Amino acid sequence: MTNQNAPVISFEGYRIANLEYKAYSEENFIKRSSEVDMTKFKVEISMDFENRISQIKITVNFANEKNLQIGLLTFLGQFKIGDAVTDEEEARKYLLTNGTAIMFPYVRSLVSMITALDKGDVTVLPTFNFSSGFQEE
Repeated sequence: MTNQNAPVISFEGYRIANLEYKAYSEENFIKRSSEVDMTKFKVEISMDFENRISQIKITVNFANEKNLQIGLLTFLGQFKIGDAVTDEEEARKYLLTNGTAIMFPYVRSLVSMITALDKGDVTVLPTFNFSSGFQEE
């Protein structure tokens, strides 16, 4: 018997897969920011539905023009898929919407923390409404 109140996915942990960060001179910042897609926010899901495990990878570019900072963060989150989820596509939707919403505060916090170490005016990523949905790349 499955517990109807059990979570559909459970966040098991995270790790930073990649962090690139640099402060530039004004001239180099302008050049570099024209080469990098600063709106990049990419979500990738890998899943082993049979074993009820999955991983979400979020990649985000960030910049602070005032402080001449540019960075890239790749963040991995591990999840267990609850027994109540019986369809693989349903699990993917839960991971895409709920899993990403669970992870994003960690991503925002890390970006702010990293940029605060360099200068007092931190970079804060915007919030997103994950319940309205977006396309997985």
